Amino acid sequence: STAFAAKLPAAARCRQRGLLHSSTKSLTYKQYVRTESRHRHPWRGVSRLLHRFAAGSSDDAGGSFPTLEEVKKAGFEDSIAIGTLVSERLEDKKDDKTTKEVLQALLQKEAGARGFFVSFLTSENEDGSRTLADSNPPVPLISDALKEADNKVVGPLLVMNTVMPTAMVLAHRRNGNEDFAEMSQRVATRAQILLKDNPESLSLVKAAREAAAIKADGEAPVSGKKQDPGMPAYWIKFYEKYEYDSDMCGAISAALSNVISGSS
Repeated sequence: STAFAAKLPAAARCRQRGLLHSSTKSLTYKQYVRTESRHRHPWRGVSRLLHRFAAGSSDDAGGSFPTLEEVKKAGFEDSIAIGTLVSERLEDKKDDKTTKEVLQALLQKEAGARGFFVSFLTSENEDGSRTLADSNPPVPLISDALKEADNKVVGPLLVMNTVMPTAMVLAHRRNGNEDFAEMSQRVATRAQILLKDNPESLSLVKAAREAAAIKADGEAPVSGKKQDPGMPAYWIKFYEKYEYDSDMCGAISAALSNVISGSS
């Protein structure tokens, strides 16, 4: 497995893939933008918990794998580190009870789920080969954990992790950054795999797709609760927040239509 120490700071890597926007008003990962100020000193201000994880391996016998109590208390940045260790254990075929319990604990709260998705969806091997995040359908442990998690937590995040990198594919190509565009597309594709395997999120996907189609066609705004991700109005507000144009919304609509057509 790859040492986590080499992966910080992750903000630039996440931004390339569309998980972070250049604006500090990021909704899904706004807390992690703070790490940009530590780009040259990535460990400054990072918790002792994260230091311990990065110093060891993903082998719990070595004392570096977190306890369930630590997972429950972990904030967003620590959850990225824990998510990376979970991903590494899965790559190493350690899909045991300990790994499952830690993943389930991560997905119980928003900070943990956000952190896991950042680490899992951007995972990569040094030789560029596929990781478990590319498995379609997802590996059973991840599939089961997502189905058992509260969809009010994981559902909107999975949709956002499809929407944001899909929009960034166009943004990167407009700037002539095809490598970054490919990275963003890979994240979007991975998120779509998880969404297709999570039918409980289908109503959210349909709402986000409807909103994207409305924005792409330049139609009049729709009414509804802007605080409810099951309503198109929520996603229209989201797209307007990040100033997604009609082409971006068209791409988002197509990506979410793909999820709907392939949902189990």
